[in-house]
Parts: sequence; C-alpha cells; structure tokens
Amino acid sequence: MTSITSNISTTALHLAKTESAPWQQPQLTPNYQEMMEKYAAVKHRLKADLAIEKDLLAKLTIALEAGELDDLRDGGEDRWLSGDMTLTRVQRRTFTYSDQTEALAMQLKEARKAEEKNGDAHAEVKETWRAVFK
Repeated sequence: MTSITSNISTTALHLAKTESAPWQQPQLTPNYQEMMEKYAAVKHRLKADLAIEKDLLAKLTIALEAGELDDLRDGGEDRWLSGDMTLTRVQRRTFTYSDQTEALAMQLKEARKAEEKNGDAHAEVKETWRAVFK
C-alpha cells in the first residue's frame, strides 16, 4: 500500500511538521511575501484595466451617439447585450444648493465634529486593507 502524501511536492511550499495521524494532510506554511507580491500585481493590473475601461466606455459613448450600437440594443431599451454582459446607460445627478442650505450643512458638520470630540457620537470601526503604490 502506497501513501498518498508521498507524491506531494514540497518545493513550492514549506511543510510544517505536525504530530498528526498519517491519514491527515500536513499543514502548509504559506509564503506571505509571495502572496503580497501577487496582490501587488493584481492591483497593478486592475489599475491598468481601469484606464482601458475608461477608454472603451468613451468609444462606446461616441458609437452610441452615432447610432452604431442599435444592433446590440435589447428590445429598444437602454440596454446593450454582448455575450453574458448587459451594459446599461444610467444617469447621475449632482445638485448645487443655495448659500442658505450650504450654511446649514456647515453648521451640521460642525455639530457632528463637536459630538465626536465630546464622545456623544457613536463610532463604528471597520478594518480593511489599503494598498499604496510608489
């Protein structure tokens, strides 16, 4: 009878010695430096892809205005189909307020800061990761 674990290569990851029964998998110690380097590579690709996405959407907007996307339109709606993707046009509104409303907003902001400072405001803290590139 041959052991299943005898064919596992240990060159990629270091095996941590454990006192376990022979039928249990050995615990692997991950290479965290390699993990961080892979994460950095993913972030760089995402940043590059965002520039590509912005360029493609600008070109699609020009094509839409020229009427060149009509063949891909989904039943006359503001949706365009391509494979497993549905692209939809949406509107986003930005408001400009009166000086009086802006003054009230500033007062509210100052009141919130005062409550934070004296401890009357409740804070909910969430942790996440942030990557900064040189």
